[in-house]
Amino acid sequence: RRQRQMCIRDSNTASISTEKGVSTTVTLDNVNIDASGTDKAAIYTEGKVTLELDGNNTLTGGTGHAALEKYSTASNNVADQNYTLTLQDETGKTGSLTATGGAGGAGIGGSAQTRSYANNITITGGTITATGGKDGAGIGGGKANNRSNGNATDITISGTNTTVNATGGAGGAGIGGGNGNGGYRSGQGFDITVEGGAHVEATGGAGGAGIGGGDGSAGGESSGLGHDITITGEGTTVTASGDAGGAGIGGGKGGTGVGSGQGYIITVKDGAHVEATGGAEGGAGIGGGKGGTGSASGVGTTITISDKETSVTATGNDGGAGIGGGS
Repeated sequence: RRQRQMCIRDSNTASISTEKGVSTTVTLDNVNIDASGTDKAAIYTEGKVTLELDGNNTLTGGTGHAALEKYSTASNNVADQNYTLTLQDETGKTGSLTATGGAGGAGIGGSAQTRSYANNITITGGTITATGGKDGAGIGGGKANNRSNGNATDITISGTNTTVNATGGAGGAGIGGGNGNGGYRSGQGFDITVEGGAHVEATGGAGGAGIGGGDGSAGGESSGLGHDITITGEGTTVTASGDAGGAGIGGGKGGTGVGSGQGYIITVKDGAHVEATGGAEGGAGIGGGKGGTGSASGVGTTITISDKETSVTATGNDGGAGIGGGS
């Protein structure tokens, strides 16, 4: 079954919900929704929601919430395909979206509430500027509040008509996990793909990777991981910068937990162009964030760069490798 709504214009907040697994397409046409004085998201989505971007659209989230917030379920970190969010620009109207999260919320993705994780987010067109609130990712997880929260998975950015600028709030990745905030296996960013000629600039907030994990320095085991990250395709360009110990691409800043801050299974191939810079305090350009006191923290492993047209510039910081481990 498929439902269609044509347009949302200015309002205080908006909710777009369907029955489980039912699709709907909504057009944002020069929308400006500012929920900063509330405890709500500017737009909340639940179901299989596609947003068509027409004109210049601006969303601002309230305290604890994302600007564009997506309902997510992820039993054992496996995303439920009945709940998806797609941003597109198929009408040729040069659509754009500026999304700024409230404290604890991502620009696009999770909140600081019970479900602070985010998954199944796809961007196929438009100019997207996403900024997380404190502890939130630009695109991805919100502030973790318990075990396995603050995570982000199954994020795909594609298409030559797609430009994304994503900046994490303090503790959040540009694209990926929010602040691990003491949670076991929290603040992870994984299954992230940039492909098909898309142009991405991603900057982590304090302790966060540009693309990958959020700040895992206060987290438990396996917090702040960034893994299964793929950048591929001719014309695809990525500039990624970590901050305060976060890798450019890979792990956030590691903490006391076993295996925290790791960056692994990272692939750049098929003519993609990447510039990755680790954050001061010891982030790798591509690989691990600054290692903490836990065993195997800050490790960077299984990193593959292939094909003759692919180009990579990777710069570590304060003892972090260009490609490999954090300090």
